[in-house]
Amino acid sequence: MNIYDGMKGNAFTQETQETQSKQESTSTKSPDKVFAPAESSERTLVRLDLMFTQAMEEDILEEFDKYQVGQNYSKTSNVIGKGCSNPKMGDSIWPQLNSMYVIFCSMEEAQIIRRIVIDLRLRYPMEGIACFVSSATAW
Repeated sequence: MNIYDGMKGNAFTQETQETQSKQESTSTKSPDKVFAPAESSERTLVRLDLMFTQAMEEDILEEFDKYQVGQNYSKTSNVIGKGCSNPKMGDSIWPQLNSMYVIFCSMEEAQIIRRIVIDLRLRYPMEGIACFVSSATAW
């Protein structure tokens, strides 16, 4: 048994399917109705800002695939900065770089990603990985 057992995000999967079904049914409506915010379709999400050493990206994506989380994200490459590990500046002194993912997801999915981050910190204690969470509303 590992830390991810029982945390597959079924509620998120069902919620995503329901949203896709609603989107398909509104695709024939006029643009005013498609783009107008409908209060009944609002849902609360969390925003995760995940920053990590580029060398960890393959491991992160493998974990995301394994537990079917983090499948929808925006990526920024070549991020420079200094956190709790060595600086990542992309220069001759500090040659490494970071990547950053912005992920909007349910709280359940965010909890699984949190466990993945904790596991990766334990696996790679000398590498940098940080995750920040904030609330968001989709409409």
